[in-house]
Amino acid sequence: MAQAYNNLGFALNNSNLISEATQCYKKAYEIDPNYSEAYSNLGNAYCINKKYGEAIKYFRKAIKMDKKNSTAYDNLEHTIDSLRDEEELRRTILFLETVVDEDPHNELAKQKV
Repeated sequence: MAQAYNNLGFALNNSNLISEATQCYKKAYEIDPNYSEAYSNLGNAYCINKKYGEAIKYFRKAIKMDKKNSTAYDNLEHTIDSLRDEEELRRTILFLETVVDEDPHNELAKQKV
């Protein structure tokens, strides 16, 4: 059921119905709090609405749920690059270093640090 809400959110997002998509992504992770893709997609919706702080928060949650979610890593990187916020960059590096400490074989996180 979580995947169905996530897929509906994705379709709504692609139709530029961002508010409706956001609600679907939230419903998806309410149903399955470990559904990484819903967090990542919610981050994308926040990026579209230029709510970058919220986007970063959800990309990080997606990575915590699934440390191999390459889309979340890429989206986090692009969002941080767009912001050009040195403090946020430092916090993200610390976050990624923690991911590597927890999973030393995580090549995705290592590439982003």
